[in-house]
Amino acid sequence: MTPGPAWFPTEARGDRALAALLAMLVFVAIVATAFGLGVAGSARTLDRQQGARLTVQVPAAVAGRALGLLRATPGVVRATPVDPATLRRLLRPWLGEDGAGLPIAALIPAMIDVDLDDAAALPAIERRLRGAVAVIRIDRADRWLAPVAGLLRRLQWVAAALVLLPAAAIPVIAGRAMRHALLRRHDAIAVIHALGATDRQLAAPFRWRIVGTVLAGAAIGGIGALAILVPVDAAVATLGSDLIAGAALAPRDWAVLAVLPVALAALAIAAAWRAVAAMLGRLA
Repeated sequence: MTPGPAWFPTEARGDRALAALLAMLVFVAIVATAFGLGVAGSARTLDRQQGARLTVQVPAAVAGRALGLLRATPGVVRATPVDPATLRRLLRPWLGEDGAGLPIAALIPAMIDVDLDDAAALPAIERRLRGAVAVIRIDRADRWLAPVAGLLRRLQWVAAALVLLPAAAIPVIAGRAMRHALLRRHDAIAVIHALGATDRQLAAPFRWRIVGTVLAGAAIGGIGALAILVPVDAAVATLGSDLIAGAALAPRDWAVLAVLPVALAALAIAAAWRAVAAMLGRLA
């Protein structure tokens, strides 16, 4: 940073400490924002699944007819039978290898996972199924996804709090740092004032010095956060789970993350500049 006037000695150690503190707060704010955006993406995916995903259980003997009927029904995006071997493997700890002496296939209904393009189509699809095959049960996903949706909503509030705390602390810290710097130079400011310098002339070196410090901290925190988030997001996008993959950040989310350190730096600079004007008025 370019040194200021002789009466405005540089404090490299203090500048580095302030930049490091701001970098940590910006880092936390960006990571928390990314977490909140990812949770919001998962919540949107879950909302789509809650109303438009169901599981149909039918006797194994009519599973093929039920599957064909579902695939031919308007509003059904996908109908996929659950692998019987998977069901046997899941139930083996409770039923044993042979189902307590009974053929295992007779104990397990056929299950079909169904995705709809609109949850409003469910009643009509259900009536059609019940009129054509002996449906044992139709389970809507929202019966067991509702607790997960509640957890995601609470996690979004946690993420919002983690963003707001550093966003509120950054301008306070920048303002207090600027006031402290001015108080330490009270005598020099009084002398320069007596020689005819205006508040604007006195404020300039302080203001531009804090700009450099704040921008350095915001850049370090932002680059550090993005260096962690980019590989994590790439890994999330490759996972097989729809719910987890929904947490992958969209282009608009990355735009928000890119703008956030700039916005936080602007808050800090504005607070510091206001502190300079206020303190010079008091010290004059």
